[in-house]
Amino acid sequence: MITNVMHKALMDNDKVSATPVKAREHEEETGLSVQDTVEKGTEKPGFFTDMKKLFSSGLESKEEAYRSSDMDFTEKYKTELMGAGAGALVFGTIGAGIAYSNAMAEVEKIPVESVSLNWKEPIMQSKTLGQIPADYYQPNDLWGMFNNNNKGSVNVIRDAPALDPSGQPYLQPRSHTFTDHGKPVVRWSEQTIRNPELRGWSESTYEDTEEVLVGHHTESVKVGYDSDNNPIYEDRQVDDYETQTKGWQHRFTPDIKYHNLGTWEKPEVTFETGVNVGLRTLGGFALGATTGAVACALAARAAKKAIENMQQKQAEAAAKN
Repeated sequence: MITNVMHKALMDNDKVSATPVKAREHEEETGLSVQDTVEKGTEKPGFFTDMKKLFSSGLESKEEAYRSSDMDFTEKYKTELMGAGAGALVFGTIGAGIAYSNAMAEVEKIPVESVSLNWKEPIMQSKTLGQIPADYYQPNDLWGMFNNNNKGSVNVIRDAPALDPSGQPYLQPRSHTFTDHGKPVVRWSEQTIRNPELRGWSESTYEDTEEVLVGHHTESVKVGYDSDNNPIYEDRQVDDYETQTKGWQHRFTPDIKYHNLGTWEKPEVTFETGVNVGLRTLGGFALGATTGAVACALAARAAKKAIENMQQKQAEAAAKN
């Protein structure tokens, strides 16, 4: 529960069919399993074949899009996908670094130019606008009921322009020379001079609650069925909780109005080099990530295949013994 009070200021699923394969009577010396030999005119099943099926299916069926040969695509190619992800991250970072370095090298070859500018800007200073009550917590007990626990007041401080005796902002002259590679481009943006005034504050009260154990009761809970399919009930003790108010948090927010006292022109200088460093870096990351994903997926698949063949040969050797 939140209350707000305004105060015056104190001023100061279809399955994919499996690819048909030929049966074999003996394992080849290469260690390729029967699943690696396919009939003429059909695609060899594998990671990239299933990827092709995944994206060429047109997402006609959720099950067809995410399952291949009655096996979940993610689980089937977990090793390849993990390798692709790691490769994309590592090689993408390397590619971005190389592209960034090359782009910056091109920028360094561009001649250095300078531009000198003069302008006036307001003198900003930290100013105490006044005071508002400090936040405090009011417990829900006798002490809290008869004591508001107010912790005094706090200063409200904001940046404000320095003003002359007539109430107008001081404008100090500024000058600066901007230097970098490329052709300087100057843009002026209008800035508003705003003078803050504390007009009051708002108070928000937040109720602090907790769940308190107040007792127990017994409930009959169905735990199963007997041999005649009749429900079996068991009495169990259930805790009873009640929401109780621990207290109230009082928070105060200053109500500040800003008065516009004028404007000033702020210079913004950029240097055009014709080299988009950010785009080059992003392109390098994309190229590196793509290359790394494909290379590491292939390497992970080859390693998994080698392990599977080794395990199969060990199992065959153990069976013969």
